[in-house]
Amino acid sequence: MKLFITSTVTAETLTEARIICAFEEKDFYLCYFIQLHKGRTLVFCNSISCVRRLAHLLTLLQCRPLPFHANMKQRQRLKNLDRFREDPCGLLLATDVAARGLDIPDVQHVVHYQVPRTSEVSNKLKHGQYTSLFSSVVWSCVSLPT
Repeated sequence: MKLFITSTVTAETLTEARIICAFEEKDFYLCYFIQLHKGRTLVFCNSISCVRRLAHLLTLLQCRPLPFHANMKQRQRLKNLDRFREDPCGLLLATDVAARGLDIPDVQHVVHYQVPRTSEVSNKLKHGQYTSLFSSVVWSCVSLPT
């Protein structure tokens, strides 16, 4: 297993890291990151199926994830947002489309589990529009030589 991590500071209050790992190792490193770095964490995915799969996996690992996507009823989405805001170690799994326009204070970690399809989310992160102090992690999956 090979892992490459690059880290840069793009703004005073933002540490941005990039984790390069094999596709098969992505879930492992996400779980590891969540366990190692406590705090309110927002994980972005590109699809509803990815949010559902990660929610199931992280529930089995007792991480108490809160899904947030367009196929949920509005009442359930609002309920999960309230739970996320109230829990200092909350874990919100959101599709990048469903999470547009969210204003959630005190998010410590933003994880792009899948690289965003548009630069809109990445630009908001770099300009600190999501929160005042947090780290951002981007996963890049590559085929690594063994």
